[in-house]
Amino acid sequence: MINRHEMAGYCLHRMNKHENYQTQLKLYSGPGAVEHFFDAIFSEADEISQIISVQRPMLPLTVDERIAYDNATVCQNCKTTFWVVNLKCRHHNHVSGRYIFFRLISIVIWH
Repeated sequence: MINRHEMAGYCLHRMNKHENYQTQLKLYSGPGAVEHFFDAIFSEADEISQIISVQRPMLPLTVDERIAYDNATVCQNCKTTFWVVNLKCRHHNHVSGRYIFFRLISIVIWH
């Protein structure tokens, strides 16, 4: 005897701290659930790509953010020291424009 498993349905919901980018619950149960799910997930991927393709400028830093950035000597992400080829840059949320943290940007020098 061979066991056969078929997807009967799915539930899809985009959660995000930006409420305007959250979606209503998408629930499906019925024939062709796998195909229906893939259509829904690829559509979701297209919508998310459109959202993150918008490059909003970074909002001005607060006084505390500016002080922390100016005093930073290592990347908050990878803990690498900033220097001549490992430059400090400001990382921001491209949806809200808000500053997130400072991070490393490496420069490659070709000879």
